Amino acid sequence: MNNEKMQWVKMASCKGQTELFFPNEEESRGKAGIMYRLAKAICKDCPVAKECLRYSLDEQIFFGVFGGKTPNERKELYRQSLYIR
Repeated sequence: MNNEKMQWVKMASCKGQTELFFPNEEESRGKAGIMYRLAKAICKDCPVAKECLRYSLDEQIFFGVFGGKTPNERKELYRQSLYIR
């Protein structure tokens, strides 16, 4: 994706806090769940959450939180979108 289309990143509420959005494989399930909830709370009021979610679906990114959605939530949205096309 080109830089011009990625201008929305500059306005993201998560800027500088991305560690919450990407629990690593070593995180316990409970800790990862807490991190996802905190990340989603940040996304809730983000002015570019829709662009972020669209980006993750367009690029088929299924790790971390994007646009207030967890990987499993995005996988489901992606599957649903395949039926709509």
